[in-house]
Amino acid sequence: MINAFLISGAPRSLVIDEMVVYYKNLIDYYLQQNITLHFYIILKLDENISNYKAPYERFINNNTKLYFNTLKGLNNFNTILNLLNPIKVICFNKFKLTNIILYSQIQCINILINDALEYSKKNNFTYDYFIRSRPDLILLDNPNFNNLNNNIVYTGIKCDSKGSDMFFIFNNKLINTWWNTLITNINKEYYLKKYVCPEYYIFNDITTKQIYKSALVRKHSYIQSWNKLPGEKVIINYINNNNNQEMDYIIIDTIEVVNKLNEILVNNNKQKYVDII
Repeated sequence: MINAFLISGAPRSLVIDEMVVYYKNLIDYYLQQNITLHFYIILKLDENISNYKAPYERFINNNTKLYFNTLKGLNNFNTILNLLNPIKVICFNKFKLTNIILYSQIQCINILINDALEYSKKNNFTYDYFIRSRPDLILLDNPNFNNLNNNIVYTGIKCDSKGSDMFFIFNNKLINTWWNTLITNINKEYYLKKYVCPEYYIFNDITTKQIYKSALVRKHSYIQSWNKLPGEKVIINYINNNNNQEMDYIIIDTIEVVNKLNEILVNNNKQKYVDII
């Protein structure tokens, strides 16, 4: 079995040490089950490059940490690329058309889906499942791909919506019957102007099943889940909750961030950062 694992969104805590451990364990777990994961990554860097105020700041009293804008964070990003060996990596600032959350989030996922479909076609195989994950998300239990219904979208647990837009899995058969229709509707002018959080729109016309516990790592000392209560603060035992850990991530100048990022991307044979797509 070969699955496409799509990491999309703002990098946020993707580049902390614990995420390296998380992805190594994830890959090892599925290799033992003879399941291959092909990774595709798209990172929208407006929070990091344009000083855009992240919406999650309301949770932690505006005391956010731009881990990506640090030498340690960027070095960890390089480590993650070497570990995941992604088929495609895209790093950009913003969309030319619009950056409202519904369009922006879904378009990022759609770009990776199309890249995955193109790669599989060129190499004469078909992905069994597409997996969407936020960069700052950690799964607390691993999906079993052997007992999934092809007509259901399986998501992380989000107690206040029909499904979780932060993590979901769907079979390749749903590309035409669900996903492509969704993209057509979102691209209509009406939806470009309307502010809707993705989880309250994208699952309206599909059967979903919430199965997987997960958490968003905002910073070492602030981890959230929606497993029981919306935005509930939780503890993950292998994340160092000592606030001193934050001191390892020292912010550098934005120009230096871009230069270092491009050096990493070129060394990994990936395309350079672009401002607008």
